[in-house]
Amino acid sequence: PVLVGPCGSLWMLMGDPLAGYVITVDPGASPQEKTASETLCKYLAKITATPLPVVDPAAAGGRPVLAVGYLAALAAGLPSSQLDGLGTEGYVVKGGLPTRANTPTSFALSGGSGAMRGTIYAVNHLLRLLGFRFYTSTVSKTPGRPSALPCPSVRYIPALEYREPWEIDCWNANWAMMNANNGKASQATDAQGGHITYKGFVHTSYELVPPDPYFKQHPEWFAEINGKRVGENAQLCLSNPDLLVFVIERARQWMAESPTADIISVSQNDNKNYCTCSTCATMDEKEESHQGTLLPFVNAVAEALEKDYPNLKIDTLAYQYTRAPPKTIKPRANVIIRLCSIECDFGRPLTDPNNKKFAEDITGWSAIAPCLYIWDYVTNFANYIIPFPNWFVLGPNIRFFVEHSVKGIFEEGNYQGTGGEMAYLKGWVLAQLLLNPDQDDVKLIEAFLADMYGDAASTMLVYMRLMQESVMKTEFYLYIYYDWNASFLSPDVVLQAAQLMVDAAGKVSDPNILARIDLAKLPVWYVTLLRWDEMRKYAEDHKIPWPIVANKKEAFDEFSTIFHDNNMTVLSEGGHDLNWFRSMVFPSVPSLVLSMERKEQKKVVPIYEDSLKTYVLFRGAVSASMGGLSSRAQIKYLDDEGDYITIASNADVREAVRFARERGGGVLTVFVLC
Repeated sequence: PVLVGPCGSLWMLMGDPLAGYVITVDPGASPQEKTASETLCKYLAKITATPLPVVDPAAAGGRPVLAVGYLAALAAGLPSSQLDGLGTEGYVVKGGLPTRANTPTSFALSGGSGAMRGTIYAVNHLLRLLGFRFYTSTVSKTPGRPSALPCPSVRYIPALEYREPWEIDCWNANWAMMNANNGKASQATDAQGGHITYKGFVHTSYELVPPDPYFKQHPEWFAEINGKRVGENAQLCLSNPDLLVFVIERARQWMAESPTADIISVSQNDNKNYCTCSTCATMDEKEESHQGTLLPFVNAVAEALEKDYPNLKIDTLAYQYTRAPPKTIKPRANVIIRLCSIECDFGRPLTDPNNKKFAEDITGWSAIAPCLYIWDYVTNFANYIIPFPNWFVLGPNIRFFVEHSVKGIFEEGNYQGTGGEMAYLKGWVLAQLLLNPDQDDVKLIEAFLADMYGDAASTMLVYMRLMQESVMKTEFYLYIYYDWNASFLSPDVVLQAAQLMVDAAGKVSDPNILARIDLAKLPVWYVTLLRWDEMRKYAEDHKIPWPIVANKKEAFDEFSTIFHDNNMTVLSEGGHDLNWFRSMVFPSVPSLVLSMERKEQKKVVPIYEDSLKTYVLFRGAVSASMGGLSSRAQIKYLDDEGDYITIASNADVREAVRFARERGGGVLTVFVLC
């Protein structure tokens, strides 16, 4: 997808190399091309002595031009053949176009004819070459005035058609436009290039077929589990032919409601309660995958809509119980398979043996899926603010996806609020890699740190390496639900990390950088506050100077101030907020502790009510922490009569908590049964 060849020359003028240039845009240019020309004019004005005029190509009068858009590029002498086949997002940035003798050469910056985003991306490319960076929605880098202009010769088509770093700051319209985020949540307007649109995004089974009223009318459309039809917290009976007819009609209704949608999601609900009726079971057994029922259903919807909506794609999931590819069925050309990596070890690249099963699944899907997307995960959803050292696998993993013919990547981070752990860094680095996976990801991280943290950048990098190395040394499986007692967060590592934050702050005086360091230290303070007595004792026993505020309440108050200064609202996907955090740091009642037993193994870990809900809903997390348990492991406890009571819902969690606390001490032995 990439053809790059610099022309190897520089045009230099004394003082201002852009002096004498004009920006040209055709009067008939598209709204997107006009936005691109306005954007170029706006940012070049920051590094030129005089803002460049924007004129009709016919009014350039032989002056060197920055030609923006298809018609302006042709008028500047760019052959039309170089703009053919660029699609919606491909672009050309070409310097060295001839003007009058003894003057600087002209530039063409354009996408294909009528393309929504190509010309905007061409302008962005030139701005990057000049040194502009757009790190967050509020922080950008403006370079100094250049002594010379580059002379690029670039023709580029993004390897990925769908790119979405799903951090809340990345949705900002200008940030999305400048960093090529074209995903669903982007707020970029049509004039800014717009974005790919979904109707229904994920887990849409009950959106398409609401149990109220349809379960009473058609229980046979809903999953059969243990011989009974279930219309709550379950799936649909995808082998039912009448259900298929209904869903096809519902999909047509959705398109009538959202006629500009690019993609409709026909996807499983977020649970593992699939249909076990004899017909569904037989179909799944034949394909050795639960795609045996899902994929034929989705293919049929796609086929039914294909004639009336030739550009529409139908999206479905390969997620948890449906992740394995089928043996004989293949997705249609207008079907997107969105393969989910939720069970993976995100502390190691996907080529690591810990991720062998996922690697096998993506290899299988890439062999049969014409359009393969990825749903990836880049944060800890149980604790958004806890250290999550996946920073140095982001690049290798994106390249791994592209090598396996992936066409779209969704990177799910903290989508509920600001201030997640390294969220700004991840959002920007991911956006750069999604646009061009061949970039050096470590250099991108270092560039972000240098511009955002100044003289403290090297210390911040040491902190990141410390956390990464601790994950490796402890062999911690970095899944997306763990708490503050994770083995890689040892007292020694946490205290070192806290001291590094002190060292970083001591290297700078800029209040903006100090505020960023304050935000960056919250993950370490979060762990420290939740394990205060343990950390204090370790520091005293090992004669380690205490690296944060000595008084626990004052430390919490400082945490709270930083939390509010950064407009933070939540600490977990489950909705934990600062009040919850206060109750955990200063508990008024004993915390529920689970002793989890398996064969001869015993592991006692502090698990609070919400964490137990996580274990119930995501049993893969239990597998990781207990060493190889099946994802179907059952969580049970013994009641007063000696009977096993299963914990399988949030209501069961509440009952288990009540049971433990009524018996004093708040301690409950929970058995994890394979």
